[in-house]
Amino acid sequence: SAMHGGDMLLPAVHTCSCALAWLRQHRRVVDSPLAPPGGCEGGRGRGFTVRRLSRASDASLYGRCLGLRASLLWPRESPPPSAADYDTADGEATFFAAVRCTGQGGEEEAELLGTAMLHDGRLRQVVAVPAARGQGVGAALVSAAAEAARAEGRDELSVGAWATSETFYSRCGFEPDSEPYESNGMSCRRLRLRLAQAGA
Repeated sequence: SAMHGGDMLLPAVHTCSCALAWLRQHRRVVDSPLAPPGGCEGGRGRGFTVRRLSRASDASLYGRCLGLRASLLWPRESPPPSAADYDTADGEATFFAAVRCTGQGGEEEAELLGTAMLHDGRLRQVVAVPAARGQGVGAALVSAAAEAARAEGRDELSVGAWATSETFYSRCGFEPDSEPYESNGMSCRRLRLRLAQAGA
């Protein structure tokens, strides 16, 4: 279906740190909303912060995330999906936006660096802008989604990864959970990340 091909981080996004290790070291940047008008805070050490949102709670930032997905992910699929293909999932999903604050305003002053979505235990639509690759944006988005999935009581996080993105997810601790398959013209494989629960 059109839903599979866009679950992946673009292959040029690489990081050597495991996403969960990164989370432990930089926990303050996860689930940290943008500061109200008057300043931007969070993630100063990395130069960006990760914001958790939903389509209903933050229509403006969601719209920008949707535009990023449509411009960088969807054209790689054959046939390319549309916003209508994701309408139901987007309405139910939790989204994560990596942003860099560029001024003293609110979210309109935040530069969008990347986005990801969590839907029913699946990590989907992970993408970073070309200029932000290599800065840990992808790992931070995976970390935020993993923390959210753990908070939901899930013991694993899955992703349908393009073959060109498997190395990135492997570095984040994901393991193969299927044989390779083709979806919308892309070679894919289902991967999963085991999530340790508190007290386990």
